[in-house]
Amino acid sequence: MNALDRLQSLLNRALEKVKSEQLRSIAEALRLMLPEVLTAIQGVAVDLTSTPAQRLRAGEMLLDIWEKVLRADLQESRTTAIRDQARAKYAAATAAKIQARAEEKASLLKIAAKRRRMQRVLDKAAKQMETSTT
Repeated sequence: MNALDRLQSLLNRALEKVKSEQLRSIAEALRLMLPEVLTAIQGVAVDLTSTPAQRLRAGEMLLDIWEKVLRADLQESRTTAIRDQARAKYAAATAAKIQARAEEKASLLKIAAKRRRMQRVLDKAAKQMETSTT
């Protein structure tokens, strides 16, 4: 097995891991196998039996792998940013709800206090009316 065949078998193994649903994307599989893949690409580059076309193909594979890993990292960072943004909005909405409930409760307490005061005044006036009529 020459170096290019070894590289191709590593890529096939990565694809099999994704197909068997052990990993979600090819980028994850390639990340885990990156040292082996880089060693295989280096083997193609330094192998005396490799043709220029094989070396070029190995370089293309390296660039493809790099693109897939970068794309996956970008997607992951976007997803993380969206998730963090949603969490921040949820936290702000929760805080606003809590604040609204607190303000409602404070206003209800003020209304209740005013009602109690009014009731005391009415009770006092009723007592005065009662004592003045007797």
